[in-house]
Amino acid sequence: TQEYLALFYAALVRIGEPVIEELVTGLPMTHYLDEARRKRLAERLTGLHPVRGGQVVEVRRVTVLPQPMGAFLEQLGLCMDGRLDPKTSQRLTDKASCILSIDPGFYSTDYVLIRHNVLRDRSSGTSTIAVSAILDEVRKRIQRQFPFLRVSRERLESALQDRSQVVHFGSVEVPFASFLTQVSEDLGGQLCTELLESLRGESETVDIVLLAGGGRSLLEHSMRAAWPKAVWLEIKNPQRANARGFLARARAQAQAAVA
Repeated sequence: TQEYLALFYAALVRIGEPVIEELVTGLPMTHYLDEARRKRLAERLTGLHPVRGGQVVEVRRVTVLPQPMGAFLEQLGLCMDGRLDPKTSQRLTDKASCILSIDPGFYSTDYVLIRHNVLRDRSSGTSTIAVSAILDEVRKRIQRQFPFLRVSRERLESALQDRSQVVHFGSVEVPFASFLTQVSEDLGGQLCTELLESLRGESETVDIVLLAGGGRSLLEHSMRAAWPKAVWLEIKNPQRANARGFLARARAQAQAAVA
């Protein structure tokens, strides 16, 4: 899309380098499963790109991955650098481990299952239950309780970003946090049901769960209840976990290319 390309060009401008040896980017899982779509994206991002003011950036190699793979790759990188405790590192690198990486974003929640270091396509996918769906349901419930109010998703998104407990509409005080908590629990339960159904065909229990993405704080309670016996890896700054994992993968591929 034009939005995707605009973000790509903005990243090239910010990096400020004339040549990018390795570029790693992600797609929602349902889009990633479309091989033709992956190929078109890689071809579109490879080559010469006029960004601004006569500046041209060359991108030499492009790798397209499922979005939630970024958090997994970041954890692998931390393991290789010795920044995870030995027990966690052993579990993460054990080929027998069954690892679920979940990425709740604004418009979709993507998830991948990794077994024996292999992505399990049939047990991975995309759900529309994500931050935008939660805010839309909050808006509907507020308007049912306060039918005289007109509430926009943008107003609620701003309240979410500000971590507001209440939102004022004129003289009316709406308990935003209360609505948000209840809706997150309700839709989080539905999302977990979707994921558990997707994993039903697997013969092994999920050993490790990674939960990254901007919607982590809204859905974590429901997710932990769905996989109470799994090992949950702590992810710092989860909104950027996928980007950090993709960067680690790009650096590793660039080093391998010159080795």
